Amino acid sequence: MVHSKLRSSTSFNGQVGKGVVDLPLETISDILTRLPIESILICRVVCKSWYDLTRDPDFVRLQLSRSNYQRTRFIIQPTIQGFANDFRLLLLDAEEHNIKQIPIEREVLKGAEIMCSCNGLLFIIPYFKLNPMVIYNPMTRQRLILPSLDCEVNVRPGEVRPTGFGFDLSTGRYKVVREYLKGGIGSNRFWILSVGESSWRKLSPPPLCLIHWTWYGSESVFWKGVLYWKMVKLNFQGYDEVGILAFDLSEEKFQIISFPQSYTNETSLDLLDLDGRLTLVAHEPDAIMKLWRLAGKKIGDFSFCLEQTYDTYVRWNKNLFCQVISRVNHNGYLLFVVLKKDGSIMTHVTKFFPQMAQYMHLDLPLIADCFGIHGFRPSLECPVSASHLS
Repeated sequence: MVHSKLRSSTSFNGQVGKGVVDLPLETISDILTRLPIESILICRVVCKSWYDLTRDPDFVRLQLSRSNYQRTRFIIQPTIQGFANDFRLLLLDAEEHNIKQIPIEREVLKGAEIMCSCNGLLFIIPYFKLNPMVIYNPMTRQRLILPSLDCEVNVRPGEVRPTGFGFDLSTGRYKVVREYLKGGIGSNRFWILSVGESSWRKLSPPPLCLIHWTWYGSESVFWKGVLYWKMVKLNFQGYDEVGILAFDLSEEKFQIISFPQSYTNETSLDLLDLDGRLTLVAHEPDAIMKLWRLAGKKIGDFSFCLEQTYDTYVRWNKNLFCQVISRVNHNGYLLFVVLKKDGSIMTHVTKFFPQMAQYMHLDLPLIADCFGIHGFRPSLECPVSASHLS
């Protein structure tokens, strides 16, 4: 429902011109929220009433609720050997094969990377420091710098670990989880911040664990009020147990979900929200790709069930591996492919259609040989407004 102060008809200069249909703002709101974000931003310059309408919090929430029905877009960040080498962000529409540059302030990306996203907002952190941390909407170019995490000790570069960013459904607040390693393996420290508050709170850590952090980062996955990471559970028998680390943003508690079968370090694992379901993808060295779906209604009851097995016809290894980043046309997958050769790293994006045993390379102009990629669904969410919620 549109805010009461905007509940009226719309016209230009107070009158309805020839050929112009005078519609209630509720009807216009229903129409506009179904459009791509770029079209909504263009509509803002049509007239003042549409400008006010599209900035109204109720309109923003309605558009966000419908964003899941729009196709996934991708943010691309050029890199050198896994680290950002310039200050550009590119927006990719893989289905339309369209790519364009997103204007962004230089200081936002200086020495930093996109770690994860939630509701169209990107979470950007430095490579080797805890601060500064930025929430950024690449479509509206609005940003919020979070309060610094001031620890009781100095943190060295190798001790900074991945992060998580999600939305607490019970409070309507965004929350950030940070981890750093202090004192060796098993000495993980966890902190949490509710966006809008001025200070961080220390969390009770999960059982001995170390979040798996590959060269392209260990993105958290936000799904239905819970953050998930791939992780390695350390024990005292001399071997590691692979699993999922889950953090309920409402209860602020950790849980470890074990994988349904053991995997060696020769198997590459992806964790992502695929078609609205949390999915684990295992790329096995014998060219087999398995999709495991998370079953269960709440944290504590979750388990993984095998859903699909495909022959990829490629023997993936440590020097040639891929990551599933999205579904394509209901019968294919979008892959982020990484090739390591002679000390250099090259990346590209390709479509894989299992039933046809076909790969289709995406030619991406404006992009160097190496880049990072992050899937997200654009929204009008304002980071600053999120910090002012009561």
